[in-house]
Amino acid sequence: MDENIRNVRSYKKTPVFAVPEIPEYFKHLLPSTSTSSLPSSPTDLQESPSTMLLLPLGSPFNVLINGSSSQPRLRQSQQSDEQKLAYKFEQMEGLLKDSGFDSVGEILEVLFYNPSRISGESDPRGSFHAKAVSWFLQGWNKIKMSDIIVLIYGHKHSAPSPSSPHYSKCHAPFSTSVSPLEIFHAHPSLFSWATNLVATHVHQEINQLSCTNLPGDENHFQASTNGRRPDHFKLVTWQTLGKFNISVLCEKYKVHAPVSWYITESMAASCKGGFFILKK
Repeated sequence: MDENIRNVRSYKKTPVFAVPEIPEYFKHLLPSTSTSSLPSSPTDLQESPSTMLLLPLGSPFNVLINGSSSQPRLRQSQQSDEQKLAYKFEQMEGLLKDSGFDSVGEILEVLFYNPSRISGESDPRGSFHAKAVSWFLQGWNKIKMSDIIVLIYGHKHSAPSPSSPHYSKCHAPFSTSVSPLEIFHAHPSLFSWATNLVATHVHQEINQLSCTNLPGDENHFQASTNGRRPDHFKLVTWQTLGKFNISVLCEKYKVHAPVSWYITESMAASCKGGFFILKK
């Protein structure tokens, strides 16, 4: 039986492991080559499994979010209000320096360009320009025109200094003979413009009250008609004088001429905390 036994040589092959190349985004999570304890071959993987350094690889997107020395950040850190304001002032400096306009006045003139609706000419403004100005003037923005007027009127450079040759215009900011267009500084110019605007409005209110002569209206009486349309005018009689009432007339003025009444009340009554005090 021993003669029938043959020696069979074993050809068992040693398995070969192919280690793929480490992706680029994993290399940022691994230690340097000099201190790395990763196995360099499949044999090391089998011989020293306990000496491996297990690293939390995490997600490769953390590298893209957190960034590295060679890649810019996609998300900036939270900025304080002071930092945001400083950035806006820096942007304003560049805007005014390289805007191409001659002055701030020219910027505002072009910004608030008012296209004529009667002439039929096309609006030269862009759609974003027209919409932004419209929203601001209609009060849809957080900062409104009232805020801007207060900033301009109270600005330290809006009024001339005592040594300026234009100081007299600020010392006496209103004159019936000086137009707001002739005043250089913003503070007296705004004051003169507002005074003329209110005066024109008051004149219209008083003129409307004096010309109103409707049935039952007691605003305007005449001594005689001079033979012209006697039914159209109201004449002064003892009966109408007996019905005259100051309180009723005041209430009527408050409704039909509120600006005129407010100015009259400002001249006649004391004011405290924005409210008029009526003395008895």
